Amino acid sequence: MKITTITPTKIFRTKDGGYSRSVDRIEAQLKSLRSQKTNAEICPIISDLSSDSEIIEQFKNICKKYDAKYINTKTNLVWNKPLALNIGIRSSDLDSDLMISLDADIILRDSVIQRCLKNKNANNVIVCQTYMYSENMYNFKDFSKKNFEKCRDKGKFLNLSGNGGLQCFDREWLFKVRGYDERYNLWGGIDNEIIKRAKFDKREVVWLNGIDKEILLIHLHHSKKTSSIPGLSSAFVYEYKSKYNVPRYKSKWVSAIVNPKSWGNAKRVIGPRRVGGDFIIK
Repeated sequence: MKITTITPTKIFRTKDGGYSRSVDRIEAQLKSLRSQKTNAEICPIISDLSSDSEIIEQFKNICKKYDAKYINTKTNLVWNKPLALNIGIRSSDLDSDLMISLDADIILRDSVIQRCLKNKNANNVIVCQTYMYSENMYNFKDFSKKNFEKCRDKGKFLNLSGNGGLQCFDREWLFKVRGYDERYNLWGGIDNEIIKRAKFDKREVVWLNGIDKEILLIHLHHSKKTSSIPGLSSAFVYEYKSKYNVPRYKSKWVSAIVNPKSWGNAKRVIGPRRVGGDFIIK
């Protein structure tokens, strides 16, 4: 059994020259994947939209250390998580049985992959409730149940609408529906959207850890301040999401298929791009 995991990411420079996210959280995730107690072959893919050469080089070194495939896509799109995921999906090995998308800030307990295998069938999708870790410092040396339970008083579970920490699909189904909807630029909505399409296509949604029970996924803490892109106003983000993302999510489904046949192509995506010092929709 071969399982491909896909982690979309983009790190940029903040106004003070620092990083919007720490690079080492990708290393923490890959370490947790390599600590999984399973006989399945795990093939991690890091799909990165970063443009900073220093950041790219660090990602390359981390991926080499953990035998992960690194893909960097040059684009002036502000952020398009579906695109990054779809690039990874289309780059996966043909003999991959399952595809697991992971948020970049997620680390996994050592039993997660095996639980996915145990619960997955041809007619369902797997999701898992995420535990939001509230501590600024983290140094997980192991990914056991005992170690994860020590975090129970240092955060809280996301509600069920926050289902994007881990999503597990058949590779065949993702290709059938052409992956994640690339019309969702910036942040929010895409994880719920693909689950809604899966339900429309008569797939059962299975929660891996029940509700508010075991801690299987930990979302590493980060400051919200580091999420702001220099020059990108909150008003621009709000107006774009209200005009394009929200109406699409509320629309009535007539098909589970999205995107043109050329899905996974950055040049074909329409959305906010940085051109010079300005943000335009192109």
